[in-house]
Amino acid sequence: VKPVLHADAFRMLLKTRTHGPVLVDDIGLPRFWAAVWILLHGSSLAISTQKKKLGHIEALYRHTEALGGNLDDALAELDLDRLGNALESFFIALRNLPEPTTTAAFRWDTAFHFVRDTCLRLEKNPAVGKKLNDIDERMRRLDNLYLGLRPYRPRKWKKPRVSSLEAGSRTQP
Repeated sequence: VKPVLHADAFRMLLKTRTHGPVLVDDIGLPRFWAAVWILLHGSSLAISTQKKKLGHIEALYRHTEALGGNLDDALAELDLDRLGNALESFFIALRNLPEPTTTAAFRWDTAFHFVRDTCLRLEKNPAVGKKLNDIDERMRRLDNLYLGLRPYRPRKWKKPRVSSLEAGSRTQP
């Protein structure tokens, strides 16, 4: 079942287009859930921060499309299996970069929060028809599985500490 674009939602998209950045697909149509997310969660952010976050979300959209999926459809249908698979695959792709950077961690956090925030907002809609408890349980499972993971964490090498006994023996002849 494809979601029907409500007239009010379409007006929101047009307003977004004139008041800030919006993601578009290959044929120029706005990525619906990204536009909604930036309105609800990013409208207070600076334009440069909005662009950066939308760039991370676009990476998730493109990754999902490269796998033959459609992120907007999976979100609209609250298909948590497809969303979980897309997030897991995206995480692995970020984790397996030949030269990982801290940008991968920001990209992951933004993409995960985008999916989580969108699902949590959709679950409140009585027309969704899914059990609220089922959706809530699965979102908590995704939280536990993925939120704490970091695709890149730089290693900090510390000098070994010298014990006070060793330090004392070095100073005495």
